[in-house]
Amino acid sequence: MKNDIRQQLKELIANRDLRGASIRKVGRMLEVDGKEVHPETVKYHWKKLFEDDEVSYLYDGSVQRAQSSALSDAILPSGNQLVSIPVLGVADCGPATKVADESDLGKITISTQLLDTKKYDTLYAIQASGESMNSTSIKGRPINDGDYVVVDRSKVSPRNGDCVVAIVDGLANIKRFYQEQDRIVLASESTENYDPIFVTFEDQSDSLIGGTVIQVIEKPKYL
Repeated sequence: MKNDIRQQLKELIANRDLRGASIRKVGRMLEVDGKEVHPETVKYHWKKLFEDDEVSYLYDGSVQRAQSSALSDAILPSGNQLVSIPVLGVADCGPATKVADESDLGKITISTQLLDTKKYDTLYAIQASGESMNSTSIKGRPINDGDYVVVDRSKVSPRNGDCVVAIVDGLANIKRFYQEQDRIVLASESTENYDPIFVTFEDQSDSLIGGTVIQVIEKPKYL
């Protein structure tokens, strides 16, 4: 029954604009064993679909989008949409020199079909500077100088081996995250030799992790 409700709900969200619709009304559009679905059940399964990147917005009626109006009104001929992701600065892949001041460097606009998530509201992009992550692999792609790195700002509790944006002494770094028994290690993956950063748990601040890297948008070849 669970899968039946989620499949119905997923198809309904994909085919109808439910922004502003009441949960009770949505429940009436669904049917299990000849009965409408209770609003709390709708909320539960909608949230699960959103957490699994199966739908792009939640039941509160607001489209989930990046902080600076991510989801544009542009519709591609295929029916896909264009998403504008704010570029909030530059982060080092080598020795950190870029201040993490969230400066607005504009936006990158990309088809939703090219993104690996539907949670547009928590995304931002930064431009990579340096080559200390040119041997890494983010879903098969390295991070080279000038590439755009897509970051999920809601993922601030990374797992071992995740690629993160780390803020150390006010400077932004792109590194691999490893938690050891008594410290956090932020490591480079490069053809060059870069020393890792070591942070004790006592020195770890709430702002240490600025998000988890989920995707690399390669710099155009002609630039």
